[in-house]
Amino acid sequence: MNISFNGINNLRILKGKEQVKNMIYPTDSGNFTKGNVYAQTTVIDAYLDDNGNKDLTEFKNTLKKLRSCYQVNCVDKNSPEHFRLESTSYEAKNLTKASIFKLNGYQVLLDEDQILPLFTYFAKFTRSQAKNPEHSAAQREVLADINQAIQNRVQSYIDLTT
Repeated sequence: MNISFNGINNLRILKGKEQVKNMIYPTDSGNFTKGNVYAQTTVIDAYLDDNGNKDLTEFKNTLKKLRSCYQVNCVDKNSPEHFRLESTSYEAKNLTKASIFKLNGYQVLLDEDQILPLFTYFAKFTRSQAKNPEHSAAQREVLADINQAIQNRVQSYIDLTT
């Protein structure tokens, strides 16, 4: 599929769920426990360009605002316009649903305010694509779910730092 709209080409959305047995994880009370955890991974894979909304330029400008480790590791060396966002959400008994994010294979930690522009970019990207009528209803739902996970992660960070 070669779709080009608003600076995004060949958008693919993949979703999978698996059970991770005997994982040690923190509970909502702050203790650790061992048990089965369900992991749902969603991948948004696309190639950005500057047609329409200047998505590639906005992506590059966002990375320039981050620490150098993100500037180096979040760019696909073979294809700098490649954008692969992975969201893995974990769910278990006594555990608030938690998500981790990877950009082009590099884990993005929301551990300081300087990383917030990247999460803003993720949220804007997923929100705009969730509204795009060129995607199927199932794809729009997955994009909205990722957008909600991004918002939840940012809200958790804000709650911890205020």
